[in-house]
Amino acid sequence: MSSESKLARLRKEFTKYNIEAYIIPSEDAHQSEYIAAVDARRGFACKEYSIKFKFFFFVIVTSLTLLAPAALQWLLRTQQLCGPTEASKQLDENWILQKSGEKGVPTREEWLNKVLPKNSKVGLDPKLISVAAATTLTKNFEKSNHTLVSIEENLVDVVWENDKKPALPDNCVEILDVKYSGRDFKEKMAELRSTFDEENVWGCAVTALDEIAWLFNLRGSDIIYNPVFFAYALITKDTAKLYINKNKLTKDVIDYLGSSVTILPYNQIFLDLQSSQFEDKKLLIDSRWLENLIIFVNFFIVLSNLALQNAIGGPKYVKVASVSAVMNSKAIKNKIELEGIRQSHIRDASALCNYFAWLENELLVKKNNSLSEYDAAVKLEEFRRELKDFVGLSFDTISSTGPNGAIIHYKPQKDTCAIIKVDQLYLCDSGAQFKYALSLFVLIIILKYVNRDGTTDVTRTLHFGTPTQHEIDCFTRVLKGHIQLDLAVFPSGTLGSTLDVLARTALWKVGLNYRHGTGHGVGHYLNVHEGPQGIGLKPSCELKAGMTVTNEPGYYEDGNFGIRIENVLIIEEKNTEFNFGATGFEHVTFVPIQKKLINFELLTTEETEWVKNYNLKCFGKVKDHLKEGSLGYLWLERETKP
Repeated sequence: MSSESKLARLRKEFTKYNIEAYIIPSEDAHQSEYIAAVDARRGFACKEYSIKFKFFFFVIVTSLTLLAPAALQWLLRTQQLCGPTEASKQLDENWILQKSGEKGVPTREEWLNKVLPKNSKVGLDPKLISVAAATTLTKNFEKSNHTLVSIEENLVDVVWENDKKPALPDNCVEILDVKYSGRDFKEKMAELRSTFDEENVWGCAVTALDEIAWLFNLRGSDIIYNPVFFAYALITKDTAKLYINKNKLTKDVIDYLGSSVTILPYNQIFLDLQSSQFEDKKLLIDSRWLENLIIFVNFFIVLSNLALQNAIGGPKYVKVASVSAVMNSKAIKNKIELEGIRQSHIRDASALCNYFAWLENELLVKKNNSLSEYDAAVKLEEFRRELKDFVGLSFDTISSTGPNGAIIHYKPQKDTCAIIKVDQLYLCDSGAQFKYALSLFVLIIILKYVNRDGTTDVTRTLHFGTPTQHEIDCFTRVLKGHIQLDLAVFPSGTLGSTLDVLARTALWKVGLNYRHGTGHGVGHYLNVHEGPQGIGLKPSCELKAGMTVTNEPGYYEDGNFGIRIENVLIIEEKNTEFNFGATGFEHVTFVPIQKKLINFELLTTEETEWVKNYNLKCFGKVKDHLKEGSLGYLWLERETKP
């Protein structure tokens, strides 16, 4: 159906509920970063599919009697961050594009208050909006006496049913054995229950898909890039209920969960909560210390959807956790998880070495002047697929040349992306999911077993020709910030925001900066973006040993180039001359830093030593995973020489 016919049919549904506007959030029922095709309602409504981070966009459809037919709220500040032109090209005359944050552009609440007649009703699906977002809307609507109406029937789905709407994913769930997870799920459950008395609650509803996967030591494939599955969990002192479509569970999974977990249909949690009101105690619902992944602004948000709160009877029956107890436990990795993370990064580095060597050979030796950013990203995935433990990518590969590198979360489109040029900087941000597969060989020689499961995220900026002095100096200042953060030693419990200045000082000294955070948490064979830990300008949580966090300062020059250097770090205890409970970082990413982009005159002696030692360590860690004499091996050997 065309956009016009979709909107016409959608507006017909307004009369059933006497509403003047309908909100279409980008979220699924679990506030996931990435969504399954079944939840791409915004994309269906306005034919706008190519945006990487779904939850920064917000569609409002108004009735025909109003001045503005519809609006797509663009919750970004500048074109530099994600490229609003991509959306404007795909939107027809039925849509108004709002670039939120720009001068004169109203917020979605301000826009509705201005456009709608007073005392209007605004409808939405309560499963697709968080309690926090609904509360903000309701509070702002007070100025115009608007009412937010929860409509259980999703009106977009009513229209979509006649246009081949995808079904809810029905992929099988698999067990992540304790020898990979490091902890039994019953132990994790007991830890969660131990918080109930202190919180004075009768139970906890867990709605974030990565938290459910971690809690039960299960993994799935319902959402691209994230090994998760659709489910809810309701944990009390005596019971554990997993709400999931049972046909997703094999006999092995059912036997694994045993009598300690009751399996119930996915949507039954809403019915169960209706009969679960206790006057003296409340239900704990999870909040998240989310990071706005475009600009890495940390903030609390009540994660549970509004429908769950409605089902139990309203806010008086729930208590919002300051930070989800499950998230806090998940953030601190155990020894087995950490070893899996280390090993997966080493293997991933071998694929990147092969890729950068191949790319250099295509451009300089074969003189390939038709290689596109998209084709290069496909080739990188091919190299990763050759690794036997590879499961899939952990996010869309950012393969960008020249000006496209300045678009921080750029995704090359097959038919419209740029050709990679040797005289431009090339920025590649990519990652993968790995899960160790037990082979017969390993079963026989069990002592040689090592964990190789984990989630990777790495960015490198390279130049295949002759970089300008300006490019070299900018790259070097980004590198100085990267090194200073890597070398940091700090008291356990230091806030991530306290360390952020280390990554920016060298840029600030010459008036440069970058408009995103410096680091985010990374899951263990889970989501590539994980909280509550992070490093950025805004206040964040305490950094503790066992957490993972990225180190990714950058610099972006609109219309010219982009630079970012990203490693994954493990926070670990440090031995210092005076014992003040010191912690610091262990880097687990081992892809060389390109020396031709470094102005060593700008580096201190300590920073120069860091570069030499880091590159040598890359060679030592990765060489055995490359065929000696191959392009990848020779590239690694050359790039890591002091």
